[in-house]
Amino acid sequence: TSVDLSARREGKLRMVDLHGRTVWSAPASAHIRQLTVDLPPAPAGVYILSLRTPAGQIVTQRVMLR
Repeated sequence: TSVDLSARREGKLRMVDLHGRTVWSAPASAHIRQLTVDLPPAPAGVYILSLRTPAGQIVTQRVMLR
């Protein structure tokens, strides 16, 4: 799965299922523009990917796993 980090922010990436359970998390670096990650096995469906910056700003994006 690829994540577009064109906003070039650093912080903590986290993906949660629709029940709010964390299925994946990792640090994000301002030097990385695109990140490809191997996610743990997860059922197909909609997930929420969020980036929390050190200043407390949260950017979210829906992710569909097939």
